[in-house]
Amino acid sequence: MILTLGKKIVISVFFLIFSVFALAYTKPVDSSHEYKVIIIGAGSAGLGAAQYLYQHGVKDVLVIEARNRIGGRVWTINPWGTATDLGASWIMHANTNPLAKMTQTFGVNTVTTVYDSNNLVNKFSSFDLYDSNGKKISVPEMKSTLALMDKFNDEISHNKIHLEDNATMADAFTTFTKQENIQGKKLQIFNFIAKDMIESEAAADLNQISFSAVSSMHSNMTGKDLLPQGGYIRLFSEFVKNIEISLNNPVTEIDYDQQGVNIIAKKGAYHAQYAIVTLPLGVLKAGTVKFLPKLPKEKLASIKRLGMGFFNKVYLLFNKPFWNSDVEWISIMPNKEKPKEHYEILNLYKYFKQPILLFFSAGSFSEETENWTDKKIIDDVINKLKLIYGNDIPSPSAYLITRWGKDPYAQGSYSYPSIGSSMEDFKNLAAPIENKLFFAGEATSATDPSTVHGAFLSGTTAAKLVMQQLRAPL
Repeated sequence: MILTLGKKIVISVFFLIFSVFALAYTKPVDSSHEYKVIIIGAGSAGLGAAQYLYQHGVKDVLVIEARNRIGGRVWTINPWGTATDLGASWIMHANTNPLAKMTQTFGVNTVTTVYDSNNLVNKFSSFDLYDSNGKKISVPEMKSTLALMDKFNDEISHNKIHLEDNATMADAFTTFTKQENIQGKKLQIFNFIAKDMIESEAAADLNQISFSAVSSMHSNMTGKDLLPQGGYIRLFSEFVKNIEISLNNPVTEIDYDQQGVNIIAKKGAYHAQYAIVTLPLGVLKAGTVKFLPKLPKEKLASIKRLGMGFFNKVYLLFNKPFWNSDVEWISIMPNKEKPKEHYEILNLYKYFKQPILLFFSAGSFSEETENWTDKKIIDDVINKLKLIYGNDIPSPSAYLITRWGKDPYAQGSYSYPSIGSSMEDFKNLAAPIENKLFFAGEATSATDPSTVHGAFLSGTTAAKLVMQQLRAPL
């Protein structure tokens, strides 16, 4: 990811995976590099697996991480006197999410948001929406459109919308609007809410997302969603204190057989009885880490079918709020000439009393902006604000921009079920190989993909499978 601080200082977190010549495959393993279990990746899946193994008596574990920090796509910095999460923001489903329970254990304060991933329509109860000319959409217009969205969700949950196998979420919404004869301005508002509601969850455009896969996805997680004060990374910093982690050590090759797993990385060669691979789907798609032998055809096919989405953030810091500081969300509908140019804006002042607006972009528009200059991005979001609040709004005193697609150790934000994929593809990605090589990460969760808790729980599951092998009779 490229991270920009302020207007002139650029911190480039863009480590080169192949910054040195690849180590020869036959390079001997130093005896100090022998472990029972090696975990590749110190994101929530890898750290979750490491924590589980440590708590169950397996201490001979190494976590190898390419970056100079832990967390993966959980990344907290503190440039403005307040914690800023550049990756994951929400701890979802507080009733059943183990990460939510950890906030109490570790003394991490949280705030409950109107945004609720169990009920996506709920966010619009604290939402200032404006048309493409900057005119506010009235409360009655919002309510009548949201009632239609509730009906759409009900029909999805009761399998009342029937489409062809390769149908997309865009097809589902089009079918529904024709069925309900939604027209004119109401159709514009409905289409915007559909786009806003779904695309940020999938990090993909509506016409890229498989309808059948989404409608067959069922999570058992419940409860409200939380924003952690002090940043998401506080959870992971607490429970990895006893874990051996090798940072700045990108893996280039993984060789597995009945004798174990050999791993080639920047800092040397390693051997383990078992390995847990938590590489993001984007990295697996890119093929920057070599597997010997090659991954099974079924797993490779699933890697190809699943999509890796784009979801980025732009933080703007102001001296004081000039917007409605009581509302949680602000957004402006795109014009007809540029229908994909859409931002969700989260008012962080509401919860943290810091005059910060957080802009989210998703899907192909987010991917496009990764190639824009900082100036173009900032000009674009400021122009959106001027449409709403007038030309006299102040300039931000600082900003942050993320570009997750350009991070070589992520190559995207999170996975989604693309056209032609199914929930079986997530399961295929999770399948172990020869009971030596195990897989975890958000893209291996068939119930909660694209989430931090989905990744964390997948790491726990992989660790349990490794434990079974360690306890198995020889």
